[in-house]
Amino acid sequence: MTDSRWIGALLEQVAQLFPLLGSLAYMLLVTRWAHACYNRVNQRTHPPSTYEERREYRLYFRLAFFSGLLFVAISIGWWIVAHRQPQYVFQGTIIGLEPSQQLVAVEEGFYHRTVRREVEKGRVVTDYSFSIVRNTPFFSGQTFLLGLYPVAGTVGKARPTPIELAIAYRGVSNDRLTLWRDGERYRLVPAGEGSQ
Repeated sequence: MTDSRWIGALLEQVAQLFPLLGSLAYMLLVTRWAHACYNRVNQRTHPPSTYEERREYRLYFRLAFFSGLLFVAISIGWWIVAHRQPQYVFQGTIIGLEPSQQLVAVEEGFYHRTVRREVEKGRVVTDYSFSIVRNTPFFSGQTFLLGLYPVAGTVGKARPTPIELAIAYRGVSNDRLTLWRDGERYRLVPAGEGSQ
């Protein structure tokens, strides 16, 4: 994660927590100050405080306390509402990749893991499981991009350009796909519709 992304993520978290932290600071500082003023008036002997003066400072203290409680309740309510946004997840697995083939995510909110498994004695393939997380619902035909490196590179060579692959959402929440090669072109197809 670059420095600017880290700072942006930190500022986002501070912005989300600021109302709660501000209301708690209000409770700790303003309410404590109002209580100290009320105590000072009650303990004063020269000149002695009047009933109206004590009543006024008691009112300040109560207003500070209950407005602080209100601020805390509002900030907690705001935080709950802000974090109750629904999250939509589209998951899938691209099965049977050759060990030398590499897939990389191009878009944000794209999470993946790779698992190697043996399919025949001595032959290993890679399964690429992915999850795409969004705040808005997916729609049929929506595409997401991956970068494919068909052959693993070697250290010291110029970085190859990945081939763009599109994953199309078909209304299935857990899709199984395979990589289909047609000459120099690659595409993802639902598992069972073709083989490499």
